[in-house]
Amino acid sequence: MSREREMLREQLNTSVLQEYDLPAQKVKSVRGGYKVETAAGTKFLASTQADPAALVLAYAAVDYLLKRGYKGTVPIELTKYGDPFVQIGPACYYLSPWIKGKELQFERASHLQEAVLVLANMHLASRGFAPPPGVHSRERWLSWQQLFKERLGELERCGEMAEEKEFSGGFHSLFAAELPHFVEQGLHALEWLEQGAYFQVAEEARRQGGVCHGDFAGRNLLRTRRKEIYVVNFEHCRLDLHLYDLARLMLRALPHHRWDGDLAFALLRLYQELVPLTPEEVTILLAYLYFPHQVWRLARRCYLEEAPQEDAFSLLQELLLTEPLQREMVVYLAKQYHLNLKC
Repeated sequence: MSREREMLREQLNTSVLQEYDLPAQKVKSVRGGYKVETAAGTKFLASTQADPAALVLAYAAVDYLLKRGYKGTVPIELTKYGDPFVQIGPACYYLSPWIKGKELQFERASHLQEAVLVLANMHLASRGFAPPPGVHSRERWLSWQQLFKERLGELERCGEMAEEKEFSGGFHSLFAAELPHFVEQGLHALEWLEQGAYFQVAEEARRQGGVCHGDFAGRNLLRTRRKEIYVVNFEHCRLDLHLYDLARLMLRALPHHRWDGDLAFALLRLYQELVPLTPEEVTILLAYLYFPHQVWRLARRCYLEEAPQEDAFSLLQELLLTEPLQREMVVYLAKQYHLNLKC
């Protein structure tokens, strides 16, 4: 063992792993934490600055899933004091069994289809979940309309800032010129939420119970040699419509497939084999997919966070090229579900 690893092992043993009475024999830094060899087997010690309330919720959600017979995740282990994590300064650490597997690649349609089925099974198993006390900061049940309005407001603020810098040309001029189109798109998405009876659907989902993973990405889906797929890293979990996970998965994956409408429809049908969606829920999902989240994110970084990217102009150009494909996909899905949505 190198001197650096030995020092790391000693540091983790004295600061974190003593809380588990489980000293490390070997330690290796990996993405998101550490691979730890112990007398009780190989563990993953996650290191995060996530909201502690999210970790309390994550432990409760994972425990609920496992007790419901869901085999697609691994437990979060409690410390010797019964806590689901150890907090040291701003950092939190939690321990779980190590899963040896490869991440799913959303660039591959077959992996994407598997991910959708895993998501549907996880959502189905989470039904009836009631959150523990003290996790109010993770509740997002009725937040989408306010979120859309806040992001539209920030887009308009960014537009005002762009006009002040328009003489600089490039990104600022292009963003200012295209902004009205994206604001109109966001306003249509807001209308669709109302058309989908968003508040009623969200209230019913809250009464039914459930939880969202919050970061359902390929890096958090591990396939073992036995072809088992495990969902890991629940540290961004939230109490929200299951549509949040589904929409975020589609927004992550479908750009790799040029916003293929047939693929998107096939994914939704796969999901609905286990978790049927009402026309109102499909409308709400399409509203999230239609809202210009990517443009908002780029504009926020460049104007409000004062962290402009050198490639911002090329990124905006790429968004302008792909946005029509995304829009066409959403319109295609609306037709497949016989939804009359204003675009």
